[in-house]
Amino acid sequence: MTRNLCQEFERFIAENIKTDLKAFWRYTNSKLKSRPKLGDLVDIDGSLTHDGNENAGLLNKFFTLILLRETPARSQNLTLFTHEHHSLT
Repeated sequence: MTRNLCQEFERFIAENIKTDLKAFWRYTNSKLKSRPKLGDLVDIDGSLTHDGNENAGLLNKFFTLILLRETPARSQNLTLFTHEHHSLT
């Protein structure tokens, strides 16, 4: 539905370009604006990272630690699963 509305709006602007240049340029300029990028991150030692690759590395370390952190309930379920799996073979 949103795609159809966007296409209809673009078609309307294209049809009325000779009479309403202001609407055309307003729409064009709205599509040219860039969105803000991820800002600098603070490393473990307190230094700021300015490079995109450094930011990616820091985020990778952070999410790896968070997602791989074992909780007691999760460890117990994993242990039960492995014991059941080995007992079947």
